[in-house]
Amino acid sequence: MISYEQYIDYSPYFAQIDIEAPSSRAEFLELFNKTPQLIKNWVTSTETAELLLNMGISFKLDEYDTEAIAYVIRQIVVGEIPLIEAPDTIAQEIKISPNTAREILGACLRDILTPVLEEVKKIQAARFPNITPQTKNQNMANLQKSFAPSADVNPSNIVDLRTK
Repeated sequence: MISYEQYIDYSPYFAQIDIEAPSSRAEFLELFNKTPQLIKNWVTSTETAELLLNMGISFKLDEYDTEAIAYVIRQIVVGEIPLIEAPDTIAQEIKISPNTAREILGACLRDILTPVLEEVKKIQAARFPNITPQTKNQNMANLQKSFAPSADVNPSNIVDLRTK
């Protein structure tokens, strides 16, 4: 269970509210009000904030960087930024390599956004119709690479549980 302060820090709804420009907050609230109830519930859920906190811990991010990830996730979910720009946005926000940013985004998509992923895809398609299927396929290929074990992992230490 997370504390009230942690909820305010890591909830996508409140992420970076203390440094966000009023016009940016107003744009978010306008988009947020247009989202399906499932998205609204997810964005404001304590479970989502706790998952983001735990993801930050697993990537050894400090509280400010984890809050920045929550902010980028919020931007994706309501359609402020296209998903394809998310790795670059994360890399710029928290000053990490693009590969690490893709790993973090992959973990968010896999572990945190799963309950709302279909709705997010609809929002993304509606807000950014000019993103071509080729661009989407390339982005998905890059994200899938982030799910692969890193080069320093011994392949004989990996067990394929699908064959067990």
